[in-house]
Amino acid sequence: MIPILQEIDKTFTIEGETRESLHIVDIPVGHEPPASIEGQSAVYLLHIHLKKSKGTSLGVFYVGETESLNQRLRQHRMFYKRNDCLVHCLAFNVPNKSMARALETKLITTLKSKGYSFDRDSDATHTLFSRA
Repeated sequence: MIPILQEIDKTFTIEGETRESLHIVDIPVGHEPPASIEGQSAVYLLHIHLKKSKGTSLGVFYVGETESLNQRLRQHRMFYKRNDCLVHCLAFNVPNKSMARALETKLITTLKSKGYSFDRDSDATHTLFSRA
């Protein structure tokens, strides 16, 4: 687990679900997501830091949502590799895209309120979610 993420409240909830019920997948640097998560709505949290920092740097974070985590993680890693950065990922399976967008927004606002830095955080402004 990314050391800095241990500060996230273990009872982080979205629409009444506990963190444990969201099926969290830890995807270390250089590893691929498991096939079981592909094709499902997921929210992912990236920890991006310089290679030479050996994980000791606070780095920055990125939160996104997707139904193709393998493809999306590959895209992010290719982008950040050009900047000599490593990318560690935590992914949360959720029942649908609406819940994914709500969790994405809540995770961004929660971490920002704790002082974490983000590469991009425009999705924190989402407020309307379908109940589909």
